[in-house]
Amino acid sequence: MLLSRLEELLNRNVGGSRRAQELCRRLDGRALELQLTGTPLAIFLEARDGRIELAERRDSPVDARLSGTPLALLTLAGPRAEGGLRSGNVRIEGDVDIS
Repeated sequence: MLLSRLEELLNRNVGGSRRAQELCRRLDGRALELQLTGTPLAIFLEARDGRIELAERRDSPVDARLSGTPLALLTLAGPRAEGGLRSGNVRIEGDVDIS
C-alpha cells in the first residue's frame, strides 16, 4: 500500500516535469535497488514506459544498487546530495549512470 502511494507520487512528479519524463524514457527497462542499511527493507525501482514502477521484490538482476541508512539515502534528494556520496554514507554498486 505504501509503495503504491509512493509510486503514484513519483509518477505525478515525473509527469509534471519534461526533464524527468525525458530521463525516465532514457532509463526505460533499467532497474535500481535501494537497500536500506540497518533494516530488512529494499525497494526496487524500474523505469517502464515513461513511468517509475516500485516493488518489494525482483526476480531479475538490477542494473545498480544504492545502499545506506534511510537518513543517508534521504540526503540524496536534497541540496547536499553530493556530500552524502562523498562522505561514504551512501554506497553505489553497478552501473552508476542510472543511479
